[in-house]
Amino acid sequence: MKSIIGYIALALVAILSGIATGWGVGWWESSNTDEQFFQNQWSRIDSSTVAPQVSLPGSDTFRFKELKQGETASHDFIIKNSGTSDLEISLIDQSENIDVILPDGKVILPGRTFPVTVKLRDTNLSGEFEGFAVIGTNDPSVERKQLRFLISGTISETGQNRP
Repeated sequence: MKSIIGYIALALVAILSGIATGWGVGWWESSNTDEQFFQNQWSRIDSSTVAPQVSLPGSDTFRFKELKQGETASHDFIIKNSGTSDLEISLIDQSENIDVILPDGKVILPGRTFPVTVKLRDTNLSGEFEGFAVIGTNDPSVERKQLRFLISGTISETGQNRP
């Protein structure tokens, strides 16, 4: 009888240790699988998802009210970085009759906006005027590599003595 109880006890120990070992191996495989899962997820993220992205909350054109000769005029065009890395901007071209003011360092952080000021330089002109500024960016999207801002308006002559 002792030997039967011994065999039963030994079998019970073997079964329990097998279950415990199975759970241990199962847990180890499960945690290893989780680690592999996360590594696979990270490998799916490519560099194109970490990039600046230009957006314009407003318009890219502005028409001034009628100006008198000698009056100053400027307009702020808003540029937003809707991306996930720094947006770099630079002045590429501008009309000869305007000045463009860009941010110091010419970098817009992700989620931030910045006004690009376009200022009419010479208001001693008269009649219709139009000016432009072209801003370059490091946005990887081809259509947002360059932004073109247009300003226009009318400058009236100041009070000249007319007979």
